[in-house]
Amino acid sequence: MTFHTVGIDLVIRGDHLAQTYDDGRPNGRAIRFRHNQPSLAAFVQAAVMGLRADDHIQAIMEPTGMSWFPVAHHLADAGVTVARVKGKRVKALRRYLSEHAKTGRAVNPDRR
Repeated sequence: MTFHTVGIDLVIRGDHLAQTYDDGRPNGRAIRFRHNQPSLAAFVQAAVMGLRADDHIQAIMEPTGMSWFPVAHHLADAGVTVARVKGKRVKALRRYLSEHAKTGRAVNPDRR
């Protein structure tokens, strides 16, 4: 079983950006998408591509205005667990990852 996470950076106007992670490691290139139906459908298809029946997938996004709603709706319809996080938590996570990314301790805190 693999634990898949989709981190989504939403914007009010323009392209949204999503990155998939398998067991905490980036998987593939970032996915750009918009709010129109074909783009959202292609994004959801790319996000769930290659999943097996026993895999778990969740999407995490900051609730930027109401931009999150159609994205969350499409993901939930595809069986993806959706979590919204506050902007302050996203900022704290980015700061933590940038401080620990060079040492590799962000992925494996037991590593010395």
